[in-house]
Amino acid sequence: MTYLSQLSNSGNELTFIRKKEYICFNFGTLIDVKLKQKNCSVLEIGPGLGEFVSYANDYSIHNIDVVDYEKEVLDYVSHKFKINNQFVSQDIQPIENKLKTYDIIMMTQVLEHMPKDKHVSYLQTLYTHLNKGGVILITVPNIGNPMAIYERYYDYTHETAFTDHSLIQLADFARLADSKVRVQGFHIPTYNLVNIIRAGFQFILHGLFKLLFMVNGGVYPQVLTSNITLVIEKGAR
Repeated sequence: MTYLSQLSNSGNELTFIRKKEYICFNFGTLIDVKLKQKNCSVLEIGPGLGEFVSYANDYSIHNIDVVDYEKEVLDYVSHKFKINNQFVSQDIQPIENKLKTYDIIMMTQVLEHMPKDKHVSYLQTLYTHLNKGGVILITVPNIGNPMAIYERYYDYTHETAFTDHSLIQLADFARLADSKVRVQGFHIPTYNLVNIIRAGFQFILHGLFKLLFMVNGGVYPQVLTSNITLVIEKGAR
C-alpha cells in the first residue's frame, strides 16, 4: 500500500471539508489576511491530500510550493490543485537553494517523523525562507494529552513526540532572531451542533486531565488538545 492510498483510505470528501474547517478555525486569524494579498507566497511541507493547498486556492493563491518525499503525493496534489513548484525530498537541505521566501510556511504532522537531531537545523532553514511579517505553522501530536500515547506509537515511522513546553524549547534552541513564538491548541471548529457538543465534552475531559496532573504533582501541560501548533512569526521590520 502506497502512502497516497493510505491517505485516501483514511477519509472521504466530507473528511477533506472538515480538515479545511480545522484550518480556518485554528489559523484563519493568522493567515487569511495574508492569503487575501495577491502576491502571497506559500510553502507546504507534507501536503497530504491538498487540504491546505485547496484552502489557499480558494483565495486565488497559486504561488504555492510543496515538498514531500513521495512523488505520487505531489503529482496528485499538483494535478488536482493549482501550485507553482513541487519538490521531492525527505529533507529540506538538498532543495534549499531551490526554495524562495514565503509569507506562510505550513507543516502538518511531519516533524514527528523526522530524526530529533535534525529538528533545530530544519527549523532554522525554514525561518531563513520566511518573509518579514510571515508565519510558520508546525502542527504535531500532543503527547501532553495522556490519550495521545496511542497516536505516538500507532505509526512506526514516528521518531518522537512533543508537548507545548518541548516545542518552545525547540524554538529557543534554534535562536530565531526577531521572532515571536508561541504554542496554541488545535481546537475542534464549533461550526455545527455536533462539534459544539464534542468541544464541550473535550473541555470537561481536559479539566479532568489537569486535575489528575495537579494531584500527581510536578510539571503538567498547559495545552491538552490532541494536536498542538508551534506558531513562529517573523518581525515585520
